[in-house]
Amino acid sequence: MANATGNRWGSIPRWVKWLSAIVLVVVVLVVLRTPTLRGLGNALDYENQPVHSEVMFILSGSPFDRANEGAKLFREGWVEKIVCTGELIPHDFQALGLEFRESQLIEFRLHSLGIADSVVDIVPIGTSTIEESQVIMSYCIENNVRSAMIVSSKFHTRRIKKVFRKKFSKAGIDLCIRGAPSSQYQEGIWWKSEYGLLAVNNEYVKMLWYLVK
Repeated sequence: MANATGNRWGSIPRWVKWLSAIVLVVVVLVVLRTPTLRGLGNALDYENQPVHSEVMFILSGSPFDRANEGAKLFREGWVEKIVCTGELIPHDFQALGLEFRESQLIEFRLHSLGIADSVVDIVPIGTSTIEESQVIMSYCIENNVRSAMIVSSKFHTRRIKKVFRKKFSKAGIDLCIRGAPSSQYQEGIWWKSEYGLLAVNNEYVKMLWYLVK
C-alpha cells in the first residue's frame, strides 16, 4: 500500500506539486495572518516597567507622541529632569523656512502640557539612534547620571535596546526603556494603517541595516 501511494505521488507532475505547495502556504498565511502580523509588531515592542530614574531622555522623531508619554511619566513621578535630543529639522518646517529642530519641538510640546522650563533641557544633536545613544552616554558621564529613562515610540524600543543596552551596562548606567503609543495608528492592528505599515517596515529595514553594517 505504501509503495502504491508513493508511486501515485511520484506520477504527479512537478508543476502540480509546486502549485499545491504554494496554495497550501497561501491558505496558511490567510488563516494565520492576524496573529502573524500582530506578532511582527509585538516583536518590535520592548519595554521595561517604569522605575525612578535621574533623567529622562526623549529621542527625536514623533515629537507629539513621545512628548505626551514623557509628560505622563514625569507627572507620575518617575523622573525629575527631562532632556530632549535630536538635531534634524522636519521637512515640513524646512518648506516653511522655519528652523525648528526635533528636540525643540519636543520641548515646545512638553511646555504646552504644563511641564516647567526649569526641568527641561535640550541637546540639539543626533540624527540617528546610534548618534543619540552616543550623545546620551556623553551627557550621563559628564553629569554623573547613573540611571536614565529612554522614551521613544513603541515600535522603536527593540532597536533602542540593541543599540543602548550593552554600552550603557558597561558604563554602569541603569536604563529604563519606555514606549509612547502612536496617535496615528494602533500598534495592535498596525497593518490596517498606512502609518503603521511604514513604521513596521522602516523598523525591520533599520534593524537589518544595523545588523549588517
